[in-house]
Amino acid sequence: MTAIWPSLGGKGVIRPSSSPQEQLNIVANRMPDELTMRDIQAGLDYLKSQPFVRRKRVGIIGFCSGGRYALMFTAQSNEIAAVVSFYGTLILPPRFNRKRTPFDVIEQIRVPVQGHYGTKDNNAPVADAKRFEEALRAQKTPAEIFTYETGHGFFAYNRDEAYQPEAAKLAKERMLTFFQATPSVNHSRRIHDHNLFLRRGGRTSPSSRPRVSKPLIASLSVPTLRLLRPNSGVRRQSRF
Repeated sequence: MTAIWPSLGGKGVIRPSSSPQEQLNIVANRMPDELTMRDIQAGLDYLKSQPFVRRKRVGIIGFCSGGRYALMFTAQSNEIAAVVSFYGTLILPPRFNRKRTPFDVIEQIRVPVQGHYGTKDNNAPVADAKRFEEALRAQKTPAEIFTYETGHGFFAYNRDEAYQPEAAKLAKERMLTFFQATPSVNHSRRIHDHNLFLRRGGRTSPSSRPRVSKPLIASLSVPTLRLLRPNSGVRRQSRF
């Protein structure tokens, strides 16, 4: 598996010292969907330019607002073979100034979709997720939504108030099984159990990371995971 994590709040737009309210204001007013889609596409282009990547077999994963971005990007791209959304908000409050929701582009989502949502999550309600699943299935798009007795952000190991290790472990296993079962994505010789999505997301300490979620684009092609940092030229490699 080769993966890239685009820094959607990069270039000084979002700083680690920003308060949660400041981050929300930046997302609402300085990060329109059009800009974010271009950033994701740039990350995907960089990933596919690497010689060790199988370019036609790409999945996309997103957490929180990143889950919404992953779905929105999948609707407009023919390069994505499967998408996983972790508590991606399907209907944002008006203050976010978004013209469209994943419901508005659902007819363009034709690849397998998997979702993970907490039953106690007020930011990404299960009712919305189930309605989204029903609409996908009605148009013959493969879809599965899993629910957990948790609140929002249960996969975020750097947030003690939200992290739920048992639910995160189960969701991770389901995600890997999902990608393995997607023919156009699963072309690796072997996929091992790993903690990438729990512990190995980067070099900075958990306390210094901004809480605005980003999508993770993964090209599932080889059993060794490579995390790419396009701006620095640094490649972090780890065995599952």
